[in-house]
Amino acid sequence: MITVTAYNDRDGGFYERSGRGFTADRRVKPEFAAPGVEVSTSLGKRTGSSLAAAITAGAAAQMMQWAVVERNYPLASGRELKYYLALGAERESGVQYPNREWGLGKINVQRTFQELAGLF
Repeated sequence: MITVTAYNDRDGGFYERSGRGFTADRRVKPEFAAPGVEVSTSLGKRTGSSLAAAITAGAAAQMMQWAVVERNYPLASGRELKYYLALGAERESGVQYPNREWGLGKINVQRTFQELAGLF
């Protein structure tokens, strides 16, 4: 399972009502951050970590499509999925990762594919 926190995509700020980690046994939670403030939906703009979770689910589906359906890594599991998402995660300079607000960083699927293609 991947856990996610929300941030404001317009200014890059952490959504204060979103969850923070780590767990009692020192595991990294949340693992990633995704947009969750004033996200455009069919019902208008909405805010909440549930929107960040939905965006993360879409990113995970896109990665699994590439890995399993397109047979680039047909035995991919949740572990590999986390690795791929971490590979492309955006991280601020001067911030230590993982951390309790941002996890491993902000999800960036385009950057993940660029990293996999060797463009970075």
